[in-house]
Amino acid sequence: MNNPLVTGTLALILACGPALAIEIGPGDFGPGAVMESFEGLPVPESGFAYLPFGYGFPSGVVFAGPDSAGQADETRIGDFLAGDASVPLLWPPPLSSASQVPFGSAFVVSGGDSWDGLMTFTFPPGTFRAGAYISGGNDLVNVWVSDGWDMPVGAGSISTGLGIDNWADNFIGFESATGIHTMWMEGISLTMVAGPRHLLVDGVTFEVPEPATLSLLALGGLAMLRRRRSC
Repeated sequence: MNNPLVTGTLALILACGPALAIEIGPGDFGPGAVMESFEGLPVPESGFAYLPFGYGFPSGVVFAGPDSAGQADETRIGDFLAGDASVPLLWPPPLSSASQVPFGSAFVVSGGDSWDGLMTFTFPPGTFRAGAYISGGNDLVNVWVSDGWDMPVGAGSISTGLGIDNWADNFIGFESATGIHTMWMEGISLTMVAGPRHLLVDGVTFEVPEPATLSLLALGGLAMLRRRRSC
């Protein structure tokens, strides 16, 4: 099910010309980048633990929603080290072992049999690069980012139709001179095939620039802000 907010965000970015953020890959991050792989968190023997709204991870990444406690599509931490964290997926094979998880044994999952997954993360002040490894039971996942003023600065889509075995290579990221504060991810189902539409995320990565690069980013950010005000 498509979210009108996603469509509206994409339309706004297109209306203002080229996106303020550019799409990047994992190799574009510098040595100071930080990755949250969700390892070592308290997960019961069931293999899953509810991820509460506003939970801050040691890396500095914060889970910012949705607040879905008790709902069938609630966001959870899965960890094969704790128990059976298997997740059925619309496109086989299912997630059934830690060997399919890009980093370690833990991951974040949302969505269900009738709901496309949705999740949001925020990053520490000063972040200018951010991204994540994404998979799931959707056809694709729309991803968009905003700055510290909640203004959209970039958006893109990533296919998840290649299945769970492609997860370790399925990365989408952005770089913005005006900063990245929030990243939204929403699964999109293009087919009417019934089945589990979980969204799986691992390796959420961000980077705060070194002091030597701040002046260059500031100059680029001012130019971009002038363009945005003209939209």
